[in-house]
Parts: sequence; structure tokens; C-alpha cells
Amino acid sequence: MTYFAPDTLSQAINPWSWMFKSSDNSTGLININTYKSGNPTLEHRIVHEVAGYGMQLSVIEALLEVMLQLMPERELTREQQDKIDTFKILMEDIRKHKEKTLLEEFSPGGVDELVGRLASLEKQDPGLYERVAERLKKVL
Repeated sequence: MTYFAPDTLSQAINPWSWMFKSSDNSTGLININTYKSGNPTLEHRIVHEVAGYGMQLSVIEALLEVMLQLMPERELTREQQDKIDTFKILMEDIRKHKEKTLLEEFSPGGVDELVGRLASLEKQDPGLYERVAERLKKVL
């Protein structure tokens, strides 16, 4: 009689992946949620499927900057102007941090990491490596 089953059957099991999985898809022995939400499931879906908090804040920041450009400053109280100045300083600090992070990614260490990843890609998938190399050649 012939059976349609392999001679050897194995399955890797990671007990941590099912033992500590929570309802919000976080995995860990201890997961701390420091925010309140009226609908945590909806919030989780929005952050993971639509836009993360950083992207949401970037859009709000851009909109507020446009609104501030249209707002006549002479009609503002000192307190209102101070709040606007605080906002502008915060946005400038965020911009500087984004720029610093981008520069670090292209620092010698970041470039070395990219070169290493490209070398690995060349060995693992030469066709994909060629497509990536062509794209890079266009911008370099």
C-alpha cells in the first residue's frame, strides 16, 4: 500500500509566539499600553493600515503651517503668538532631527551597511540585484 505522506515530518514551534500573543497583535511577556483609546482595535488598524502616528503628525504639521501663513499676526494676543512660536520651534527641532537621522543613514557606517546588504542581495538574487543596481546608477 502506498501512502502519500513524507518519510519525515517536522515543524518548528516557537512557544513564545502563541503563549504571549495579545489581542492587539503585540507579542511579549509584558506589553505596556500608555495611551487611552475609545476603540483600541480601530486605532491599531488605522496606525498599521492607514498611517502611523508620525505620518499623521506630519500631515497635521503641514496643514498648521499653511494656516499660520494665512493668519494675520497683528490680530494675535501675546499669549497666542507665544503658542505659535512654541509650535514653530517644535517643528524646527523635529525637522533637524529628521535631517540628522537621514544624514546618519548616509554616513560611512550607513553606506557600509548598504554596500553589505547589496553584496548579500547579489549572491541571493542576482536578477533583483541587477534591477536595484540599475536604479542606483540612475541617481548616482
